[in-house]
Amino acid sequence: IGKTHTLDQEVFLPAHKAGKIKYRAIKGATTPVQLVKVLYEYRTRDSVVLMDDNDSIFEDRDALNVLKAALDSYPVRRISWLSSTDELEEDMKDFLFEGRVAFITNRNLKTEAESDKKSAVDIAAFLDRVKYMDLKLHSKASRAAWVVHIIRTTGMLTKRPEGSKSVTKAQSEAIAKYLEAHWPEMRSVSLRTAGHMADLIHIVKNVEDAKSWRDLVEAFSL
Repeated sequence: IGKTHTLDQEVFLPAHKAGKIKYRAIKGATTPVQLVKVLYEYRTRDSVVLMDDNDSIFEDRDALNVLKAALDSYPVRRISWLSSTDELEEDMKDFLFEGRVAFITNRNLKTEAESDKKSAVDIAAFLDRVKYMDLKLHSKASRAAWVVHIIRTTGMLTKRPEGSKSVTKAQSEAIAKYLEAHWPEMRSVSLRTAGHMADLIHIVKNVEDAKSWRDLVEAFSL
């Protein structure tokens, strides 16, 4: 729905290129020791770490404890990792942290913090230390409405980045109309879905032909 693009491409990366911040984006699984290493490297006041879909950390109590120390409500926070490990240099095991950490996740952490899960207490403590924005796009219908809105207001399909073929305004509108009409039977709905449809639209000669659209999208399991 555009979370990564907004934070990475429009906020943090431009600030990094302008020399305003020291920036690192991390995607995928992260172990507690790897997390300590990254926070140590980006411990200065001008540093920002973006953790994008690193959902494994919310299941790991050690990782959550490290984050709770890093995100505490003091300008300077102390992070300590006193467990025996050869992976960390001595000065990484206890250091002061002044950086900032941003998170992107598709998980509903507020609901998890109020659940009966073992990790609920730790997630609640994590949320207590951050500014948490819930985009309220948990249902398929709300995501479909958002994707259609983005397609129509940003021109994202008519000015795609290098390496991706852009579509005409008519083709872009055909994709938006298709999503509006057929989102209930689609496997998933996201900006990536719209991008996949833009990759395929050149196969269809008549973009207004609903049957052609249905056959195409179903053939590629969108």
